Amino acid sequence: MAKRQRLEVVDALYEAAETPAHWSVALRQLTVLVDARAAGVRVEGRDGVRQNWVGLEPAFERAYVEHYWREDPWATPVHHAPVGMVGHGDALAARATVERSAFHNELAQPFELDDLAGGLLDRSAARVISFGVMKGLGHRFTHREDQLLQHLAPHLRRALSLSERLHGEH
Repeated sequence: MAKRQRLEVVDALYEAAETPAHWSVALRQLTVLVDARAAGVRVEGRDGVRQNWVGLEPAFERAYVEHYWREDPWATPVHHAPVGMVGHGDALAARATVERSAFHNELAQPFELDDLAGGLLDRSAARVISFGVMKGLGHRFTHREDQLLQHLAPHLRRALSLSERLHGEH
């Protein structure tokens, strides 16, 4: 079953590359695969951050884009990682660091989000593209889920690249 679900996610990613309106379907399938609440792609450039997520409440997304992206304790380690790196919460930032952050205390906790897994998809002088998958309070990513995300990351990277070439900047 897991192999079939993984292949369905890969198919959905490439379908989204062709038809951008299908990104939400692909991201939703990714959340199901790793038993998460939310999944998305984040693009940080000189002018701020843009993101495409499913499973986050609009108030969370608004607050993140307007302010908390600068205080996201998982973002900096991902930005400095090698392209293609995938990891989860504690591997990206010490739990104590996350729990002391305004991002965690003022945004993630009130929305009952607790653990993140993700990775770096692309880095250039103009922008950094990463992806993330978030779990709710009391839920942590497993080694098996980390492996699934590691397997899917190159497909996500390729699908985003194809989408950009077909439809302009993602």
